[in-house]
Parts: sequence; C-alpha cells; structure tokens
Amino acid sequence: MAYFEQVNGVAADYLLGGGGVPVLTQNVKAAVGEYKRGQVLENNSGTFQKIASGKPAGIVVADTTTTADHNVVTVYVSGRFNREVLVVDKAYKINEHEADFKDAHLFLTSIK
Repeated sequence: MAYFEQVNGVAADYLLGGGGVPVLTQNVKAAVGEYKRGQVLENNSGTFQKIASGKPAGIVVADTTTTADHNVVTVYVSGRFNREVLVVDKAYKINEHEADFKDAHLFLTSIK
C-alpha cells in the first residue's frame, strides 16, 4: 500500500490513523524554517521546532515555511496518527518515545 494515494481527485496521505481520539489543532509560534505535513515538533520554551531529542508537542498539519515576520504553524495537538508517515530526523526513534507521544495526546497506530 502506498503512503500517498489520489483517488477521484482526493489525496490521502494516511497521516491520520483513525477515530476514537478527538483531532484538535492549534496555531503555534515556530522557529524559522520549512515544515512538512506530519513533521513532529517539540516545544522549546514556547517556540515549536523540529523534534531532536525532546518530547513531542505537535504534528504539522500542512507544509509551511516560516520567516521572522510570519512564524505561525498549525499543528495537531491531539489525535491518532500512523507512525510510518511521521516526519522525524533519522536519529529520533519514534518507538522509544511512544509514551511521550501518549502523554502529549498524540496517539500512535500503524498502517499495517
């Protein structure tokens, strides 16, 4: 199964992993940079940034580029997500931080 499919003009990327958990979003202040849909962010003293070794605080809703003048990113702060399509640095091991995702109300499931 592909992680991205287009059927009858509707694109599905399988980021959202099902119901049972409210899907909530929030606009947050983010460090300058490019963010991809599904990118996991951590909160560093009120500024969200790509997760390195901290605890997950949100998942990017849509591809976004931030600048010094426009530094807002919309993130999911609650929901169920497929771990295979989350965007993290290769060094960050999602399975080792599953409890941190749960504590942040970001519940993980699998496409398989």
